[in-house]
Amino acid sequence: MRIVHLRHSGVMVTHEEFQLFFDVISDIGEFVDFSKKIFIFVSHSHSDHFVKSLIQFKTGKVHYIFSEDVPTEGFKNVLTMKPGDQLKIAGLSINAYASSDLGNAYAVSFAAINVFFAGDLNWWHWENAGTAANFAEEKLFKDIVDTIDVKSFDIAFIPVDPRLGDAYSWAGEYFLERFDIRHFIPIHFGTNFAITEAFQKKNGIRGNVHCIRRLNETMML
Repeated sequence: MRIVHLRHSGVMVTHEEFQLFFDVISDIGEFVDFSKKIFIFVSHSHSDHFVKSLIQFKTGKVHYIFSEDVPTEGFKNVLTMKPGDQLKIAGLSINAYASSDLGNAYAVSFAAINVFFAGDLNWWHWENAGTAANFAEEKLFKDIVDTIDVKSFDIAFIPVDPRLGDAYSWAGEYFLERFDIRHFIPIHFGTNFAITEAFQKKNGIRGNVHCIRRLNETMML
């Protein structure tokens, strides 16, 4: 299985007959393999997760899975999902969970492989937000995570956001405590690659935690 971290939260998962893209905001033309079933997921419409220039493939072999807030004009083979929705299509089983910001997180199963993509499901904790607001953010995040009924993931893509200061690692650590994760891959860090190495050094003993050192980092799992 080949994983490519593309930019910010954008990732690609390629396995035998399947190719999955999540929240891509960079050109994916060089990565697309039309010999496979292609799925392009968008967790929500924020500009760091969705761009209007996202390639609009016309072939029926490409399926788009969008949260309800993402515009669908111009796209073919689009299915929209909201939190709580379940979908089975072309060999994939998809569960949409709520985000602690906007849109969906996705749990996707295919070929006996479980993948979790958090999108903006994160333990948001802003230093200037105040105690009550940060407590509400913590509760919202944990309440959503408690609804995830799959307890083990082969791959989990979880935010490690340096803007949160010392709280950058809290969501990832919570996931590592709550779930059996074979491969933990950070997302949502912009170009601050050092934060992923810091997370790995802090938490690598608790799971197979990868760090991202460059654009288009490739991992063979």
